[in-house]
Amino acid sequence: MYLNNHSWFSLRYGVMRPEELLAEAQAAGVTCMALTDVHCTASGPDFARLAPQYGIRPVLGVDFRRGAVQHYLGLARDHDGYQRLCGFLSELLHTGHAGKPAPLPERAPALEGVVWVYPWSRRENTAWMQTGEGGLRPDEFVGVRPEDLGALRLALQRDPNGTPHQRMVALQTATFRNKRDHNAHRLLRSIDCNCLLAKLSENQVAPFTDRLLRTGEIQHIYTEFPWLTERADALLDACHIDFAGDLGDQEDGATHRNIRTFTGSIVE
Repeated sequence: MYLNNHSWFSLRYGVMRPEELLAEAQAAGVTCMALTDVHCTASGPDFARLAPQYGIRPVLGVDFRRGAVQHYLGLARDHDGYQRLCGFLSELLHTGHAGKPAPLPERAPALEGVVWVYPWSRRENTAWMQTGEGGLRPDEFVGVRPEDLGALRLALQRDPNGTPHQRMVALQTATFRNKRDHNAHRLLRSIDCNCLLAKLSENQVAPFTDRLLRTGEIQHIYTEFPWLTERADALLDACHIDFAGDLGDQEDGATHRNIRTFTGSIVE
């Protein structure tokens, strides 16, 4: 269920250290979660290495946004997918201007080993998201946030043959722990937007509901549509990544291979 989670590596947006995010998730009963920082993958390998220490299976991805508004979410199915996702992000950042990424494509590219989740809020103005199975690629899904459940109910009543159930997933974002975190987030957003706190608009900050909730709380929120959380869990289950053997000294005491070859050839 935990597809969209931020650490403070979501620059001028997130507030928790990766270790704090993992500790909060462990206390909430989470066993698998994705780290999807906004336009940043710097903490991905460390997160993947640390997560098992908290009893959590890690998944890595990127949250692509226009300002503070989510455009789509990319999740890596495997290491190759993560490499391609990082390459797509790097291209956007390198071709951007004044520290901002280049304009995001309206539709995410088809990348092998990557799945995409579009927020329900984009569905109303995006024709291919409103059609049936033929409108979405196999790697594309629609994320339904708690505040979208009323709109989902009406949409299913009006057009039962619209976006099919198997293309929808629960999308509960986790950025904060408490009100103090949210206040810190608002300060970061005012810095990023170069404006006073009082001048921040709703679409420039995340809602306080973007908190890390316990598993039971999320299941209760989606009680009417339990298949949303089931699909989200299935999406996470299809993603596998492991950096434990690639970072730092090995558990058996062996030195990292980069350190062994730093000053010359390994055969010397």
